[in-house]
Amino acid sequence: MKKSVISLVVLSILGATAPVHAVTYHDPVVEVEAGLNNFGAGIDNWEEQHLGAFTYPDAHLYHKHAYIMNNEANKAPMVKSPTQVDITQVKVFGGTKMMDLYSFMRDRANIHNFVLMDSQGRIMAEDYWNGTDINTANHAMSAGKSFTSMTSSIAVEKGYFKMSDPIEKWIPEFKGTPLEGATVQHFADMRSGVRTIDAEYDDTNGYHWSMGEWSTWDWSMPLAAGYNGFDKDANGKLINKKGAHGRLDGIEDFIKVLGQNVKLGNKHGEGYNYKCVNTEILGVVTERAVKKATGLTFNEFMEKELWTKGGFQTPLAVYSDLNHGRMPYSGGVNPTARDFALMAQLMANEGKNFKGEQLIPKWFVEQVRNGDDEVKAAWKYKDNQEQIADPEGFYTNQFRTVHINGRKISAMVGVNGQFNVIDWKTGNTLSIFSSFGKPSGPSMIATFFNVIDGAFSAAEQAQAK
Repeated sequence: MKKSVISLVVLSILGATAPVHAVTYHDPVVEVEAGLNNFGAGIDNWEEQHLGAFTYPDAHLYHKHAYIMNNEANKAPMVKSPTQVDITQVKVFGGTKMMDLYSFMRDRANIHNFVLMDSQGRIMAEDYWNGTDINTANHAMSAGKSFTSMTSSIAVEKGYFKMSDPIEKWIPEFKGTPLEGATVQHFADMRSGVRTIDAEYDDTNGYHWSMGEWSTWDWSMPLAAGYNGFDKDANGKLINKKGAHGRLDGIEDFIKVLGQNVKLGNKHGEGYNYKCVNTEILGVVTERAVKKATGLTFNEFMEKELWTKGGFQTPLAVYSDLNHGRMPYSGGVNPTARDFALMAQLMANEGKNFKGEQLIPKWFVEQVRNGDDEVKAAWKYKDNQEQIADPEGFYTNQFRTVHINGRKISAMVGVNGQFNVIDWKTGNTLSIFSSFGKPSGPSMIATFFNVIDGAFSAAEQAQAK
């Protein structure tokens, strides 16, 4: 597909609809799908590891998608920091010898683009590879979970619901199930106890919720959200793809299946166990509470309270399900690199935007930065494989907080090297999009910790001169 097709789509959104603050919904762009098909890629297989360099940039275009609008009159200034970091001159260990950070990031970490900002939101370093640029909407994978929780925190601050609410208050489908009695906070912290689904599966019709070292979901959940497109019925009408539990119509259908079949791995609140459905449940709670209080959808609320106020440069592209206008809350956002950086800046600056206005509540930022005894104990639970990153780390509110060579960071993390990182010591932030070939696991952790440590150390040293 020619680049001009994507350019025309971007221009139509930025030019035609940007002045109007209203979420807009769009069908997949058939030319984009056809172009990817030339390289053996497309909606059916876009997550396969060897295709990420093709499929992660502007991934929303071959999905059903929505645009959550920004405010063109309220954009944060994008200026260079007086302290610049030349990553070609930064040395990091490359496995067999020292090498420059530029080459390590581009060639070994498969990074598509990155932005390094100082504590005042000024750009210290930035680059774009793999055909991307400042307008590319990059798929954030699970780093998008933090977008959901940050939006949820605003609703909590407005009094629409409480993190201490029992989950069945907002999801009555969980009454009488093993999930009854868990709090919303338990789901936000991946401490709900959700472990697996008790069901016999036909692998030609769906996939097990496999309990391998890094497994995170039952495939029926993303199929219900249109993550891999749709089928057509005999009359040519679009329908959801069929998974192990049939054709589920959106996440609300899946949570009914979850409640009926879930098996817990631990008591509510006891252990950290990373399952994407926790974020979906947090999103549904927020959606229902916001709808009850304001009549707005989650997307509309996010636009009104976050995306038009945060200084963002472009509309936020999000995946959308077939019938409900709902994004996958656990991984549906596609921000530009600079807007990704501005989300990290909100956290680094105590929840305030570039004008000093409080958007994200301070208590939320404080929880992410320091945690509490419960989340720290949950991280140490017997089978948390992520302890390899930092035995003293923790997970709360859809953020990981760990130490790298003594440097305390919090991060939004995606499975293929999507990292949005806050350095609490300096207030600097590093925002990365990648298609790293090994999802999660020790190799990814070592690779990106090497990048993060190299970039933050170089920035701190440059600022000290």
